Amino acid sequence: MVDPVFGVGIHTENGIWISGPNTRFDTFVIARVHGPGYVDYHIPELPLLRGRYPVSIAVVDSTMLHPFDMHDRLYTLNVQSDGMADQYGMITIAHRWSWSG
Repeated sequence: MVDPVFGVGIHTENGIWISGPNTRFDTFVIARVHGPGYVDYHIPELPLLRGRYPVSIAVVDSTMLHPFDMHDRLYTLNVQSDGMADQYGMITIAHRWSWSG
């Protein structure tokens, strides 16, 4: 396989596509794949709130039009609460409050 593109899709349970990074968008070039191997995708800080998020994985050609292998929402990312259970939405945005009176 020449110039493959590896991608990950993170969705909400009702089908909204939250994020869809891939090696092409990030200019991480893998020139050729021959035989078994693996690609690691690291997320240093996950802003998702508590919940279940279906995950897709795909390997496509360099044009991103022809899939070699695709697992559409076959995996589940379970995000546990770390004290942010009383927030609304899908993500937490780094923030702080201030007030002056």
